Amino acid sequence: MKAAALVPRVAFAFRDLLGMSLGVGPLVLSVLGVGVSSYLVYSHYSGVPLYCEGVHGCDTVQASEYAEMLGVPVALLGLLLYVALVGAALGGLVWPLTLGEVSALAVFGLGLMGFVYSGYMTWVEVFRIEAICLWCVVSACLLTVVFILSVVHLLLRARWQGDEEEA
Repeated sequence: MKAAALVPRVAFAFRDLLGMSLGVGPLVLSVLGVGVSSYLVYSHYSGVPLYCEGVHGCDTVQASEYAEMLGVPVALLGLLLYVALVGAALGGLVWPLTLGEVSALAVFGLGLMGFVYSGYMTWVEVFRIEAICLWCVVSACLLTVVFILSVVHLLLRARWQGDEEEA
């Protein structure tokens, strides 16, 4: 096999590996988010104080008027968001040919919603409640990285589709 013929194969293999990594990243981060938000939901319903070493605002945030939206705990909404993200990311990995594009768009949309809402809630923590919840910050960071990875994934998918059309 000539070296010139090997280059496109290596490029496509690298592209596929990078594409799968960009799909696995949001999945792993979303599973971590399920854990964080499950703990927050458990604390909300059980009344058990949150473990919040070094920062003493977790219970203040959890007990604030902003901890619920239309009577639903924000932590529960976060859990539902993370479960949806897990499903979308997993669908794209298990069925990449049939759900790849839809999955990438779903992870992007859910990641965007989570990123924007987490940004708003962080602003509320700092300027309205005047307390910081470490668990909420972790969740916001997870959603930020999921959103960034989803943007990169969509941009690369668009670029790769253009490369395939030219070939």
